[in-house]
Amino acid sequence: MNEEYINFLQKIEEQVKMEKYLSPKEIKKYYKQFPKRKYISYNADIPFSLETLLNFYREYNIDYYKIIMDGLSRGRIVISNDLKDSYVNINSNKAYISPHQSSYDYFLFAHELSHYIDRNLTPHIIDDHYTIFAEVFPRAIENAYVNYLQNISPAYTSLIDVTQNNRLYFARRHLESALYEYYYEKLYLKGKLNEKKFDSQIVSRLMKRNVPNVVDYHLRYFFGEVFSSYLKEHPEIPLDSNLGIILSNLDLSSSYECFEEDNHHKVKVKNL
Repeated sequence: MNEEYINFLQKIEEQVKMEKYLSPKEIKKYYKQFPKRKYISYNADIPFSLETLLNFYREYNIDYYKIIMDGLSRGRIVISNDLKDSYVNINSNKAYISPHQSSYDYFLFAHELSHYIDRNLTPHIIDDHYTIFAEVFPRAIENAYVNYLQNISPAYTSLIDVTQNNRLYFARRHLESALYEYYYEKLYLKGKLNEKKFDSQIVSRLMKRNVPNVVDYHLRYFFGEVFSSYLKEHPEIPLDSNLGIILSNLDLSSSYECFEEDNHHKVKVKNL
């Protein structure tokens, strides 16, 4: 037997016991409605400026800025081309950022530093009980960052449009991954999962990260887009430790309407 298949089978055995936030029917509905985008490549025409990003944080929230500066000075924010990925370790709460060496770094750094801020606040913005909403706070911060960049110069317009286009591309792809996970779990429960049904490319997407709940992990990015749009329309909602509770009580259909209104236009830029 293929070792990759055996490992996946063991993972599926665990996953079928997990409670998921949305049913396959619900995910399929939003997957069909979700904007279809093609990925647009970035280039280095707009060199990344960490100073610009730090200035944004200093103006947006001085406490957030201090957390970042402390992390940089104490080596808790690691920036290295030797890293294979960018993430925040939820055990040590350290940030590891691998620059793309392109204009995308404007948003890569903003996103990961927002995760770092959240994990180094007491209490966290997104409590560990609400990790399904882990991407909402960074996306909400990115929306504020977009406004900041737009006020600096129209030169950032294409970068902003391409980034939002690609956010939608990946969020829909994550919804697709959640559906694939459900598909394999259904085969397993029916006793029909075998190596012939095993697609290594799809499974590599599902097994890329060692997460406890595969479906809910992929739903994070969908919720990040939907609820950050809702928060943009409702600035009266504070980004504090009650955010997870508030989000869990929001009506998803109404929130999705805000998201659709926020993302009704298509990007015309071919690449950046």
